[in-house]
Amino acid sequence: MTFTDMIQILCAGRKDLEIVLNRDDIEGQVYISAGDVVHACVGELEGEEAFYALMRWTEGLFSTRRCPKFPERSITSSAVSLLMEGARQEDETVDAPG
Repeated sequence: MTFTDMIQILCAGRKDLEIVLNRDDIEGQVYISAGDVVHACVGELEGEEAFYALMRWTEGLFSTRRCPKFPERSITSSAVSLLMEGARQEDETVDAPG
């Protein structure tokens, strides 16, 4: 399952949860409240920047858990907007001369 698929499914289901992602001893989290992505963090990154960094991961493991209390909201964009912007950034990276 891709990161994009996972976010779309969980947001469409209007879930309240924390997604924990792991890759190479790095852990990131994405928090979804009532189907809205409200916070993401990985390493020193938070908010949309962290979300886009996690979106670039092509492998790793994830788990979900109920989240009774959410961190302070750092993302206000819709899930669709986040996914579209992440895809645009990826396209720019692939198309960049190098």
